[in-house]
Amino acid sequence: MILTVYLILFIMNKILKPFEEEKKKKIINLLVLIFTIYCLIVIPFDLINLSPYKSFVYYYISFAGYGILGYYLAKTDFTNIGKLKLSNKTVLLVSSVLFILSFIYFLIDLTNLSIASNEISGVNYFTFITLLLSSSIFLSFRYFEEANEDDEDSLFMKIKNGKLGMLINSISKCSFGIYFVHPLVYIFYKDIVFGSIDILKHNPIKWSSLMIVLVLFTSWGIIWIMSKIPYLEKVSGA
Repeated sequence: MILTVYLILFIMNKILKPFEEEKKKKIINLLVLIFTIYCLIVIPFDLINLSPYKSFVYYYISFAGYGILGYYLAKTDFTNIGKLKLSNKTVLLVSSVLFILSFIYFLIDLTNLSIASNEISGVNYFTFITLLLSSSIFLSFRYFEEANEDDEDSLFMKIKNGKLGMLINSISKCSFGIYFVHPLVYIFYKDIVFGSIDILKHNPIKWSSLMIVLVLFTSWGIIWIMSKIPYLEKVSGA
């Protein structure tokens, strides 16, 4: 999937390079709109049979939408939307609230699906709620920095210069490797460590949250250790 995304973005970059910045912006905006419609209508209403098994190439090409979306979110000034002028702190507040609400909805929905199927359900990458989650958390971090980077006494700078900032920075550097190793870590906890426990009958919200924390920090620990070992650091993804 990652190789497919890299290839598509490389080709897009070559195609867009001759265009002027304003033209590039319009094309990117159009592609983001198409991807949003794709997650909002096409996939939820099953207009396309999207499956890694039935449509291998098409399935992995779809992930390029998140790469384009990431570029859009990083380059667009959300403090100036038409005639509406917002402060960095306002955008931070709105994006944070959206993330919290969408995450609560996501967790409840995932829990209900898990209870209905009597097993931990997987995540659909191409739904509007997933799109909203990824966009809102991205903007929350972006505008948390932009709203506080000039104030040395701000919460952001205290976090950035403290141990928590070092931890976040380390996880960020290891995120590529974490992406690759986390499925194995998840299987380890799900089938081996907690294999004898019926998680769904023991407060699934608590267990789902615990699983997220365990998988994240175990995966990060593996990649961090690999990054400190000669030769292994070259393939650790850190």
